[in-house]
Amino acid sequence: MYIGLDCLLNRTNFIRCIALILFLFFTAMLPANAEIQTITASGEYTMAEGETMPVAKERALAEAIKSAAEQAGIYIESYGRTSNVVLSEDEVNILSRGIVEVLNKQYDEPRYFGNTCYLRVTITAMVNTDNIEALRQRFQSGALAIDLKRMQAVYEDCQQDIKKLKAQLAQASGNKKKDIVQRIAENERRYRIAGLIEQGYNSAVQENYEASVQAFTQAIDLDQNYAFAYFSRGNAYYELQQLDAALADHNKAIALDPAYDYAYYSRGVVYDNLNRCDLALADYDQAIAINPNNVYARNNRGIIYARDGRYDMALADYNKAIALDPTITNVYDNRGNAYFALGQYQQALADYEQSIRLNPSCQEAYQSRGQAKSILEQYEPAIADFNQAILLGLNTTHVYRNRGMAHHQLARYQEAITDYDKAIQLDPSDAINYFYRGVSKYGLKQFEAAIADCDKAIELNPGKLSDTYFYKGLSLVYLQRAQEAIDALRLYIRYGNEADRIEFAKSIIIQLEGMLQAGYK
Repeated sequence: MYIGLDCLLNRTNFIRCIALILFLFFTAMLPANAEIQTITASGEYTMAEGETMPVAKERALAEAIKSAAEQAGIYIESYGRTSNVVLSEDEVNILSRGIVEVLNKQYDEPRYFGNTCYLRVTITAMVNTDNIEALRQRFQSGALAIDLKRMQAVYEDCQQDIKKLKAQLAQASGNKKKDIVQRIAENERRYRIAGLIEQGYNSAVQENYEASVQAFTQAIDLDQNYAFAYFSRGNAYYELQQLDAALADHNKAIALDPAYDYAYYSRGVVYDNLNRCDLALADYDQAIAINPNNVYARNNRGIIYARDGRYDMALADYNKAIALDPTITNVYDNRGNAYFALGQYQQALADYEQSIRLNPSCQEAYQSRGQAKSILEQYEPAIADFNQAILLGLNTTHVYRNRGMAHHQLARYQEAITDYDKAIQLDPSDAINYFYRGVSKYGLKQFEAAIADCDKAIELNPGKLSDTYFYKGLSLVYLQRAQEAIDALRLYIRYGNEADRIEFAKSIIIQLEGMLQAGYK
């Protein structure tokens, strides 16, 4: 969870903020064979009385970056067409800044006209188009895009305000002029705060959350009533898993701004991680009460409902979230999971497919779709989905176990065993992996090895995986170890819950007991 960027100061700095944040994220993942273009752009700014040169230069630079990003937009639009991905205007604007990095900048000599100063800067920028998809997913993964839009609106308001101040300054004199100059100075103080917030988010994009905390703390030192700085630092603490500190900051943000719905949302996430689901649910409720269009709070509330088995309520939240914003992939994943839990596998499959259409790089969506296909006995397509999830980097015990189960259903027992081996390597304490591997070994008539796996599963989880006793019993039958087979099958009858299989086990026991009575050993 990392959502953020709010009340900084003007639209020019907004552009600079987003651009630099995206630059740092993108260049950190720059591959050696990236497709690179070079462009040139310029920016201008007129500094008024009361402003300082360093800040004015930053504003001119922001205009140059904006111009470069506009030129880079053509590459984003081309990516959308060739990748069959629908991009909103906001996404095009943000991504175009993310593929641009300033290589060098050159300021012209300042030109003075009375009490104003004209500044111009020319930049050379690198445009890298290689990782647009990864960048797009980074900004779809949470509520960050919402905060960027919110910040843009704030900047637009502030930009209008500074324009008014400059216009008023040109006509003012005496004490009124001094007052306006002081207001411009205050604007620059807030601008410094904005720079620290930007620095914090730059560090967060690089996953350097300790540096984020430091920058946000400096912003708080300059304005201890700045709710958004506490909110941002709380998110950084969350990423560091310093949950008590995160909770304290979100509490402070809410105290300063009780109508800040995303502060409740973020505090709810912290409570959820502290296993205080009741408090998390209350915070999501409050976030939605303040802003019924908060799709992230609705999504997270749906997750809690689903976890509690309240699937109808979960589906209602997911449906509303999708109606509000049909482009957020993980809401489809979560709704698909709810349908899956309800046994509505076709509906689940449809949601997983929509998630993949929106985000072809989503590992979990392929795994989930593979599970739904397995349930629907579409084993070959399921294996293809598990393969794709692994190819995209998913390396969990679940994906290998699921692929192994699909291989088993196709009687590819050795392929199944290979997958279970990997699952066990990733999590040696999960009893079910040993059980499934034992069943596949049983399929290959490797009865001793099957028994060893069943015994390991029983050791890790005695009395829980009832079918383990069943397959152990059958393996012992094939090995002609009658009394041991009877003992195992009796344990299956005690713990099992499948009536037909229990009757089958009873019939085998009767035959084995008859053989023992007849003197067979």
